[in-house]
Parts: sequence; structure tokens; C-alpha cells
Amino acid sequence: MGIAAGIAPALVATALFSLPFWAAANSTVLAKWRPLEEAHDIIIFGDTDRKFGGQASAYALTRRLAAQEATQREDAAPAEPVTRDDVEEIATANDE
Repeated sequence: MGIAAGIAPALVATALFSLPFWAAANSTVLAKWRPLEEAHDIIIFGDTDRKFGGQASAYALTRRLAAQEATQREDAAPAEPVTRDDVEEIATANDE
């Protein structure tokens, strides 16, 4: 399972990894997110922004989960911010 910083990043991450992603409301919520006890492999998808808030939240969550001995994998945030066009492009590609 995965967690992403926002709805658009969650849609992109779902398309990229073919896994279900939960969408945190924002990067603050992402850093505080708690996985289900049954979840052991977690992909954290932080949003890219100019102030690095999404990446900082993803790292904070990864660090907290590692301290709790949860198994996690952090994937790099997208090189560019995710836009509505990105989501629509992925959705269109999946329909083909």
C-alpha cells in the first residue's frame, strides 16, 4: 500500500506503481499518517514543491516508521510538481 501527499500525487502514484494509494490531505497530514497494523510494505510518495514541504514530510514519515520498525520503501518524489494535466494524461493512457 502507499500514501501520497494529496489526491493528484496519489492518482499518479497509483498509475505508476499499480498499487492502491491513500491520499493525505496535505504534507502536514502525510507526516502524521499512521498505517494500518497489517501494512508492512509502504510506499511514501511525497509531492514536489518549491519549499520542499512534501519531501520533508515524506522523510519525516519514513523516519518515524523506521523507528517503529515498520518496513517501508520511499520512492523519489516526481521531478516536477504534479499537475491536473499529468493526472489527465495518465488517466487517458490507462483507458487506451
